[in-house]
Parts: sequence; C-alpha cells; structure tokens
Amino acid sequence: MLTEINNLFQFNKKILKLISYQEELIASNIVNADTPNYFSKKINFATEVKKILNKDNISLSKTSRNHIPLVSNNTKYHVYDNVNLEKSAIKNSVNMNFERINFLNNSLKYQAEITFLNHQIKDILVILQS
Repeated sequence: MLTEINNLFQFNKKILKLISYQEELIASNIVNADTPNYFSKKINFATEVKKILNKDNISLSKTSRNHIPLVSNNTKYHVYDNVNLEKSAIKNSVNMNFERINFLNNSLKYQAEITFLNHQIKDILVILQS
C-alpha cells in the first residue's frame, strides 16, 4: 500500500525538483546581471518534463514487484547558455525584465504543483479514512 502511494508521488517529486532547479538558474542569472561575458542559463522545461514522463512510463510497465525501478535520484538537466538574447555593453546576455518574468512564472508553476499535491494528499486521506 505504501509503495503505491510512494509511486503516486514520484512524478510530483521530480517536477518540484525541476521547478526548483529552474528557480536556481533564474536566481543565478539575476545575480550575474552585471558580470561581464556572462550568458544567462536556462533549461527547456517542456523537454525536461517529457523526459520525466518517458522515464515514468517505462517504470510503470513493471510486471513484477521484484523488478528494479528506473527512478534515479541524480537527475541531470540539460542546461544551455541563452545566447540568443541581445548582449549588453558588458557583453552580458542577462535581460532583467525577462528574468523577472521567468522568476514569477516559475514561482506560479511551483505554487500550482504544491496546490495539486495538497489535493492529492487530501484525496488519499479521504480514501484511507473510508
């Protein structure tokens, strides 16, 4: 029973880690806004979510509880330099307006995921109390 509940929350855990990592990248970009020759860093959120979904689909196809799960705690995300942005006078690609919007957007994603997770937990509690 606990294994099924744990498996239910694995996707949420991975998404929260991804959102948290993206928040760290945005914060790093903001901190380095005045650093010469710094390129802002980012990840492709949609691509990373698809990777998580693909891994989860494979792990959900286990036919025996003795199979080894494919869940990995050392997930690596593909981070790339955002070189498409216009560089400033100090040859820096950080656009503070862009970063502020990304920060707000990412915070909303995180809050939405937490709200969804809270609803899942409440649903499970209702089922367990029945």
